Amino acid sequence: MTPLKRQTTSWIFLHNLSALLLNHQTRGSVWIRPHLFKMASSPEELTDDEKNMRYIQTCADLHNKLLSLAHPISPTVPLSTIPLESIQKEKFPECLSEIWDPESDNLMSKLLPLLNVVTSSFRKGGGKHEVFTPIYYQPDPNLFYLELFQYDLEEFEVPFICLYPQRMGAESPFDGGLFVDIYELRACWNAGPGQRKMLGLEEGWRPLWEVLSREVGKWDRGKYVRVDEEGEENGEGIVGGGGKVFNWFNEGGSLVWVRKWTEEDLEDGVWGWERLIEGVWRRRGENRRRGENRRRGENRRSGDGDQVAGESDKVEEGDDESEVKVEWDDPISMEVLDSLRIGGFAKAFLGRAKRPRGIKYVAPGIEIFDEDSIKEAYADEPETSLRIKYGGDPDDGEEISSLIFPGPRNAKVTDKQYHLNLNGRVGLYTEGWDIDGDVVKLVTPAGETSRCQFHKMCPWGPGRLAKLAEVLAQLTWLLQEGKWKVGEEGVIEGAEWFDRSENAELADLEWKNFNDYAVDEE
Repeated sequence: MTPLKRQTTSWIFLHNLSALLLNHQTRGSVWIRPHLFKMASSPEELTDDEKNMRYIQTCADLHNKLLSLAHPISPTVPLSTIPLESIQKEKFPECLSEIWDPESDNLMSKLLPLLNVVTSSFRKGGGKHEVFTPIYYQPDPNLFYLELFQYDLEEFEVPFICLYPQRMGAESPFDGGLFVDIYELRACWNAGPGQRKMLGLEEGWRPLWEVLSREVGKWDRGKYVRVDEEGEENGEGIVGGGGKVFNWFNEGGSLVWVRKWTEEDLEDGVWGWERLIEGVWRRRGENRRRGENRRRGENRRSGDGDQVAGESDKVEEGDDESEVKVEWDDPISMEVLDSLRIGGFAKAFLGRAKRPRGIKYVAPGIEIFDEDSIKEAYADEPETSLRIKYGGDPDDGEEISSLIFPGPRNAKVTDKQYHLNLNGRVGLYTEGWDIDGDVVKLVTPAGETSRCQFHKMCPWGPGRLAKLAEVLAQLTWLLQEGKWKVGEEGVIEGAEWFDRSENAELADLEWKNFNDYAVDEE
């Protein structure tokens, strides 16, 4: 973990598309379905000040776009810039005094005058905090400095303010939110003392434009949806994706739903599934050719003995990714899926994910359902099971924890190990109770549920379980790195691979490798 230190120059690194893609060609992320997640690159002839101003303007544009999405412009929604004149500056520590000085070299003093806010809350004396996104409140100058984090300001070399107070906790908006350093506009999420250590780590800070673009992306991808009083979107009703998980009202009184999952979340999962299968298929083909070469070498040795050294293990050319042609069978039929008590996202995924012919195991001990095995797995579940008790009703569009990739049949877990289990089965489950419907949990034969998850605090918002697409990307990375052997039916290693302590870190996911809800800013 690298300590956070102020850079020696005021120039901030400007992420263009090529730099971003290079940054994300790391563990796991290379197999995530490509999204438009970029900011226009800066011509090389620009000065550092000009590059900084372009970066500041990009952050301001994203902020103002988010505000307009949450609060549609109307006579009842007055907008203005942040009323900096209302700040009680005497209450702020000396290290933050530069943000009032437009001549200072810090970027925050140049960003704040460009940010719009809903002014009604300030006219009411600051007692009402306006929603900015479901995660954040809009900037409030009287909350830039939070006494709870006074120690951290004194401890770290880079001064920061709470630009977007959080609205997720019992003490919000006074116990944290999205902090932004005043010199380079890097952001770090902290909600209460529990996450405080992230403020002192370089890995805890992300470019502000990237964090804001994630929230814009949730609107663009349909995660956030504005509806009218009749519950209709654009007069046509809510269509596609999962049901609402919670809602909130903006100043104008219109209602916003937050979908549990979207069509693009589903497409991400299917795309990740196909990349994983292509990897298994490719490895199996390589093994077949090695075997054929080895047999030819043995035949030559028994004949004229004229074998070239190392030739028996050589794989023939022409096995690049573009030439992998998987033989697919149809997905599980909707007729079968409709007969099961299964969540909406799980049903949509299994009903769209084609099954590879001849492949049974896609990860250690993790199998692919066919129509007979999935009916058998879901059969005879008692109505008293905790999965049913705590899950929603799929017939009403609600989510319920669902097994989508089973583990070994002879491996069972108890309710204490994983209370949402299906008849004690291990494997990969969707988590129906979570705020996101496309997140999953891997349950191992030892009852372990922390594999293939994020274990560090999220830099830009509240943490969550890993999404299906992210777990599939991690499994693909493990496969391509040669961590598992592949045979005729797929991955050879047993499910106990995930229970070995030496493999725990290999299976962990890192936030920096995944671009959820990315957005195009060109």
